[in-house]
Amino acid sequence: MTARQIGGLPKKKRRKAARVRLILSDIDGVLTTGHLAQFPDGAITKTFHVADGLAVKLAHRAGIGVGWITGRSDPASAQRAHELGVSPFLAGIQDKGEAFTEVAAALSLDSSQIAYIGDDLPDLPALRRAGFAVTVATAGQDLRKAADWVARTPPGCGVLREVVELVLRSQGRWADALVPYLPGRDPAE
Repeated sequence: MTARQIGGLPKKKRRKAARVRLILSDIDGVLTTGHLAQFPDGAITKTFHVADGLAVKLAHRAGIGVGWITGRSDPASAQRAHELGVSPFLAGIQDKGEAFTEVAAALSLDSSQIAYIGDDLPDLPALRRAGFAVTVATAGQDLRKAADWVARTPPGCGVLREVVELVLRSQGRWADALVPYLPGRDPAE
């Protein structure tokens, strides 16, 4: 497989992606566009892309965990995490670097085995700890410098899906991920 087939990821960074066993992500500005709709009663709504839901399923089938660390606490994020089986789901987190370290310890993972996806300055401490650091195309210069990969997919449009494919391709496991979707394959298998 060539670097071009893996999104242009250089060999050294492909090796980093190949070690990933857990993908942690911020929510707002990564899994969503970052826009919040607030209603007069104080309720907030946001939208998630279905491609990221598929990404969670692909990762889980491959034995890769997916967790979310977010500074906000809201029912929409908690509900989406629950329905997808995202764990850990940490909301209302002020220090994402500390949360990253605690998750790694709790799961007995080395930081080199964890990818982190973030979009803004509160994510910088976790990005710097991650074995494979990813940011979004709209991120500022500091995050871009800390990142191993800048996602091409816009925030809220399947960034996690892009990262899961990149990780699985780096691990040489993308063909296995496609098997349930090939013609003639019984989806129940």
